[in-house]
Amino acid sequence: MIRKYFPETWIWDLVSVGPSGEKQVPVHVPDTITEWKAGMVCMADIGFGLTPPVYFNSFKPFFVDLILPYSVIRGETFTLKATAFNYLSHCIMVKVTGRPAVEITLTKENMDTSKTCLKSSGSKKTKKTQFSPEFPGDVNFTVSAEAIQMNALCENEVVVVPDKGAIDTVIKSLPVKMEGFKKEKTYSSLICTADSVVTEKISLTLPDTVVKDSVESSVTVLGNIMSLSLHYPELLLDMPMGCGEQIMSQFTINAYGLQYLEKTGLVNDRNRVTGFLLSGYMEMLQHKTKNGSYVTSEYEEGNAWLTAYVVSSFNKAKSYIFIEERLQTEAINWISSKQMDDGCFTSDTVYHGRRRGGSVSTQTIAVSAYITAALLELKDPSLEAVVKRGLSCLKNHFTNETSIYNMALMAYTFTLAGDDDMRETLLQKLDTLAVRKEDEDEWTRYSFSGTELTNLEMTSYVLLALMSKPNVTSSDITSAYKIVKWIITQQNSLGGFFSSQVTVVTLKALAKYAEHVYNKDSVNTVTVKSDKGFVKEFHVDNTNSLLLQKADVPLPIAYTTEVTGNGCVIVQATLKYNVPPLKSESGFSISVETIPQKSPFSQYSFLFFSFRYTGKRPVSNMVIIDVSMLSGFIPVKESVKLLNQTALVGRTETKANQVIIYLERVLTSEKQEYTFTIEQDFVVETLKPASVKIYDYYNTDEHATTEYSAPNCH
Repeated sequence: MIRKYFPETWIWDLVSVGPSGEKQVPVHVPDTITEWKAGMVCMADIGFGLTPPVYFNSFKPFFVDLILPYSVIRGETFTLKATAFNYLSHCIMVKVTGRPAVEITLTKENMDTSKTCLKSSGSKKTKKTQFSPEFPGDVNFTVSAEAIQMNALCENEVVVVPDKGAIDTVIKSLPVKMEGFKKEKTYSSLICTADSVVTEKISLTLPDTVVKDSVESSVTVLGNIMSLSLHYPELLLDMPMGCGEQIMSQFTINAYGLQYLEKTGLVNDRNRVTGFLLSGYMEMLQHKTKNGSYVTSEYEEGNAWLTAYVVSSFNKAKSYIFIEERLQTEAINWISSKQMDDGCFTSDTVYHGRRRGGSVSTQTIAVSAYITAALLELKDPSLEAVVKRGLSCLKNHFTNETSIYNMALMAYTFTLAGDDDMRETLLQKLDTLAVRKEDEDEWTRYSFSGTELTNLEMTSYVLLALMSKPNVTSSDITSAYKIVKWIITQQNSLGGFFSSQVTVVTLKALAKYAEHVYNKDSVNTVTVKSDKGFVKEFHVDNTNSLLLQKADVPLPIAYTTEVTGNGCVIVQATLKYNVPPLKSESGFSISVETIPQKSPFSQYSFLFFSFRYTGKRPVSNMVIIDVSMLSGFIPVKESVKLLNQTALVGRTETKANQVIIYLERVLTSEKQEYTFTIEQDFVVETLKPASVKIYDYYNTDEHATTEYSAPNCH
């Protein structure tokens, strides 16, 4: 028997039992030798029920167990331990063999494969050998224990070979990580042809210092504007996604994507996307308060902006999954209670646009425009009075409005309201403020020039205003194409843009545009070639427009793309690499120290870190502290949970090799200090340092990185 399926959670499923109240569900028992604990919640019209836990043992009387660290960094050394267990009623003679699936340096001799006598009723024997992985990637280790027949006695007993289960084989995977920090450069271009040939040059360069063997270079061709984001709906951003806003971001992106696929007739796996929607819906309900509002973290007051965001997104998804209408009504009533006498909305928490440096009054208009747009998207006649007062608030502040962001958001809001005069006035004013580069339109806030994140969100709202009109004209499509072409240049290799909320707004706008320009008769050929003889050809048509076609390309990335045919494609070149973990500070400062506990035999140490916000603003946005674990070390969950009781900490996430801390904000005048405990769970030698990174979630240019080493216990 070969065992290789070792999930931490075995069953987590939603099952409809029907009118009988019973259902049999066949499942495959995992290969783990353990005791499983199971429970069930039942929901019906008359209420819900909760079962007491039940227990189930998966067991073999003769088996082998393989002990590995959670992960290692290449060049580190660890000891592979294979232990054979005998719970049979008689003695057996066992031979244990082990090997990795790839060549790995042995720092000592091979595993001892000599035969071992195992006594009956619970005896065990362990074989060991050391490995030092030299290449990154997942390495599979295979260990087998075989009961063999021998004439020699075992503990004065005759050796017996069991009729069944005489051989047990375990396969486990060990992630071998690359040292340093991951970095990425992308070149993305939207290229459209009309029975013509269009050529573009692609060029990406590496920094002067990169980690050896860490570079990956590739070219991707996509036949649909939404292809990349639809391919990675659960990823999009290589960032933590645990707060209320980030959960909704993934939920909303899936809802927009599914709506686009159905409108264009391209949907082919609705169940996969609805699964993501259902999971996000259940997860977001954990962020609901008793008064009907939603919060980003459990320690926050009701958030008007987020609540409007949730209501609008749930409304979008109710065509695909069940959304309880009562929850929607409670949230809308709470939002309505936040409307002031002048029609504007107030929010107890600062709108995520703090990164734009806006005043309190500017924030109020941004929140009011967003909430009014969200309510308009519901198309609920009963909200007419609330919406009318919200629009009145925006009109009264329009004359003196200087925030380009607010004007872009208001242009979309008045488009939804059907107010052509206000929309055109705002778009014309924005048009005079646009910075143009050849075919591109880029709306820039001058006090934040160079902040692509801010420009991108504003530009996306302008695109939404153009594409949400009742009658979109060819002139609107022409203007929108220029905007979309620039937006695509900002897309990362996973289909996301900078931050969670910017990604949502941008993909929402791209989906609207894509609905208007989708052409099932598009056919293109893309040829990527270099001066050194490399040539790769891609064919794109309606049958594979959603397919991600990708090819590795040799360095340097200096290529020419030639696109022929009729239609639009996206060509993206990606350069991924690691840089050495050198200390860097830009907007934050941070230091980390490991302090061993006093007991000489203790496996525990304190991880102490202090940090400060050093940016130009008086206060940051939400801040993430990302702490990687040393190989063989794990965080002590109880000590990390204690941080949730500390000022500014909104949430913590604990994984086997990582701790993520969410901070509501950090003031420039305050130095913050936190501590949690780490435990050496597995001995790894020649340990490499582990990294710690702190950054502003909405402005990742403000960040600091450092590293720490294993505690010195001597």
